[in-house]
Amino acid sequence: MLSFRTFSPISPRGRSGILRPLATCLVSLTLLAGNGLAFGAIHVDGRVTASGDGTSWGQAMKTVGEALTAASADAEIWVAAGTYVESVTMKSQVALYGGFNGTETLLSNRSSAMRLTVIASGSVGAGFEANRTVYMNDISSATIDGFTITGGWGATGYTGGISCVNVGNTNTISH
Repeated sequence: MLSFRTFSPISPRGRSGILRPLATCLVSLTLLAGNGLAFGAIHVDGRVTASGDGTSWGQAMKTVGEALTAASADAEIWVAAGTYVESVTMKSQVALYGGFNGTETLLSNRSSAMRLTVIASGSVGAGFEANRTVYMNDISSATIDGFTITGGWGATGYTGGISCVNVGNTNTISH
């Protein structure tokens, strides 16, 4: 977590030019010490043989669920085209974007129409399909964009492809 402290350019002993550089240094060190996931996109590519830390396409995570677990507020998750067989739980203030080929450096370079990205519910054992593919419970300001979401079965009121429980109108789901 990044936190800022207010530093005065005037020390208790009078004017000093040392506190402002010290404040800059402390902020810089805090930014460098972070894991980097909060400041750049988290990359997901199901074609990788083993999950990386998600900081680039070359270090992509293998599953959408791993990326959501690692994501903090205001994170963007970029997902390469393919089918991801899993059930995922969205987080507040996280944006999930599909439609990448796995080389893009800008969000605007993706094409969800050309690169199909699917989240399909997985099996929960004994051949039974999960009751939901994407779960959104008590979250706000989340985005799902560029995905085809399939599977999930609706035996109760809180099941199906996307299950939205206690969510307001600040979330966005689009293709």
